Amino acid sequence: MASPNISARTYQYANFKESLWFYKNTGTRQLPNFTFQKTNFLQDDMIEVGDNAVPAFIDADGDGDQDMFISTYISSSLASSVYFYENIGTSSNASFKLITTDFNNLSFSNLFNVKIQYADINGDGTLDFVFTGTGLQNGQTPLLYIPNLSTTGLNISGQSIQSANFEISQTDNVLMVDVDLDGVQDILLGKSNGAVEYWRNNGPAGQFNYFLQDDSFLGLGTSTDRQSPSMAAGIWMQMGAAI
Repeated sequence: MASPNISARTYQYANFKESLWFYKNTGTRQLPNFTFQKTNFLQDDMIEVGDNAVPAFIDADGDGDQDMFISTYISSSLASSVYFYENIGTSSNASFKLITTDFNNLSFSNLFNVKIQYADINGDGTLDFVFTGTGLQNGQTPLLYIPNLSTTGLNISGQSIQSANFEISQTDNVLMVDVDLDGVQDILLGKSNGAVEYWRNNGPAGQFNYFLQDDSFLGLGTSTDRQSPSMAAGIWMQMGAAI
């Protein structure tokens, strides 16, 4: 077996989708003869879209189960794309079928380092297609979104990419969440220095007026023990009550 001896992407064209090379010993233990077999050992039996991939789930087709979307860091065209996998199983026993490797033709937006999520960023009651991405030409990494037209699934066809008036560093991670429960989506920002920042959106709903509320949210300040925290939020159930 052979794999890349690198801890980060150092070459733009590196193919991390096929990064475990398998050479079969067609000789003997005493006189080995290693014959090349494949470049994607184990990877060919799993969902693999490359390094720095980010998954996000939504019931895109409105059939009651969660479908999967995965954004890539970079593709062969140097731009990111989003893989769409339909859940052809059930909500309790998922089975994912690849529908497209370039959902909504996102690769044509000339962005790399795309990281996706679903959140009601514009306050209209639907989960929008929200993402950050770095421009191939200008190197800037804004927070962007495409409005969802559907109340029961995902429909972003014909919608243009819109800005949420918030820019981050290339290695930062954004989580949209209503921290203060005022009905408007705020931002938790995982910084490259290990800190988590809380940016409150003063709103109103549908507008983006972010200001830094806390640069060490939940006590997570600058640290050498972590880099660029990637976060998630959920509902904690205790004694039958949602918290």
